[in-house]
Amino acid sequence: MSSKKIVAKFGGSSVKDCKSMERCAQIVSADSEINLVIVSATYNITNEVEEIYNSALNGKNKHASIVLDSIKEKHLDMAGELIGGSEIKFFLKEVIEEGQQILSDLIRTPDENLKLLDQLYGIGERLSSRLFYQVLKEKLGPEKEVIYFDARQVLKTDSSWSKANPCIKDICSLSEKYLSKYIQENNIIVTQGFI
Repeated sequence: MSSKKIVAKFGGSSVKDCKSMERCAQIVSADSEINLVIVSATYNITNEVEEIYNSALNGKNKHASIVLDSIKEKHLDMAGELIGGSEIKFFLKEVIEEGQQILSDLIRTPDENLKLLDQLYGIGERLSSRLFYQVLKEKLGPEKEVIYFDARQVLKTDSSWSKANPCIKDICSLSEKYLSKYIQENNIIVTQGFI
């Protein structure tokens, strides 16, 4: 068994829909040394999140809600294409509810709030990584265990919202505590990065 580990990172256009995610899963399944997979938000979601934020700041609350609803529908439709879609839909709806709460907070206090923007940005990756986790799980079957890992357990930054600096010592310590136990030959971890 090789001790070499490879981290694979797939950007938004690579995970734009289920077919694209299946191609990424094929890449992962073809390389036994890939152990950690980092997934971006699906294509254009980051732009749509910025549109939600800017709409809320400018009093265009209905438009912001419509864009958030379209994000929800896109991801729920993708989940519907998967075998384990009903289980995933529950998770996706919880994440979208968080997005709706953030939007409500923005509407109540329509001043620039970069902390809320950063929280909104994380929604996209959490949705796509959960979908990719399921795609990969279906692709690999019992061959390897696929683990969904919430990067917020280990990624820590200072409070410079929208320009945060990583707290490397904390990240290393938390990774050792929460992530290293999953870094094994038969595991593939799916997580987020930009979050």
